[in-house]
Amino acid sequence: MRISTPLCLIGLLVLGLMPLLALAQSTNPAPYCLPNQTYSCANPSTPAWIHDFSFTGTPPPVNPINQVATGCNGNANNYIYYTNLPAVEVTPGNSYNIRATTAPSTATCGCHGFAVYIDYNQDGDFDDPGEAVTNSGSYCSHGNANNLVCSLFGLPSVWTSTITIPSLGPNVRCGQTRMRVIVISDATFAPCGTNLYETQDYNIIIGTPMPPITITPANPTRCPGDPPTTLTATPQSSVTATYTWQPGNLSGNVVDVSPTVTTTYTVTGNRNGCTNTAEVTVTVGSPTVTISPAGPLTLCVGQTE
Repeated sequence: MRISTPLCLIGLLVLGLMPLLALAQSTNPAPYCLPNQTYSCANPSTPAWIHDFSFTGTPPPVNPINQVATGCNGNANNYIYYTNLPAVEVTPGNSYNIRATTAPSTATCGCHGFAVYIDYNQDGDFDDPGEAVTNSGSYCSHGNANNLVCSLFGLPSVWTSTITIPSLGPNVRCGQTRMRVIVISDATFAPCGTNLYETQDYNIIIGTPMPPITITPANPTRCPGDPPTTLTATPQSSVTATYTWQPGNLSGNVVDVSPTVTTTYTVTGNRNGCTNTAEVTVTVGSPTVTISPAGPLTLCVGQTE
């Protein structure tokens, strides 16, 4: 679901540029593509870089993004990856609000387009269906508020949108991935296009990841007929989760098993749709018979004692 509200702000008030916010960051997008930016964000007459960006909601995500007056990053291809910021954590099925602005302009109306991408399946690109999560529309026609946003006589471009995180599945994986925000100058929205004014990358965590699981005992052994062997699954950090063991389709973080042959058990921890697994092998040995006669024992051929 996408609800976009691009606004064309027209006025005569010239706003001074806010101080730049110095943030630690990276200029290496690997394994993601590096955009090919063809415009200089250092030109004050066309300041179509991303001035503000926020990612919020009700209920809010964990670690919401609220970037204010980040200014022209000045890196190669005007690309910046905010590795210093904690990953924003979102819940599948919840909706979140996006707001982006360009810097105030000293030129006549310059039109720009915004777009947001999320690598839902964590395959290192933004090319799969549904990963272009929202944009501000097709190329600007002056006066058409339903297309791109524009800035005129010192007021910034402002764009807002609402996105809904899809349910987890083969194409939407639980865990940390990448979100990309772009502002463009032409009609083509692409995460690695050639007419980008600026590109910003952020880390985003989808769902609540299930931590690694440890099974105790680590190397259990038993003989046929022994009492059941108790297996315990413990997450590396305390979380609320459900556990399923195979084979046997057993439930709970503590289970009793009585295999008669050596068997490998797999436990799957599920935390709100995010899973992790662990394995343990229960080794079953052959019975050992020990004869301890009370005294000297003499047997004749054919005797059984």
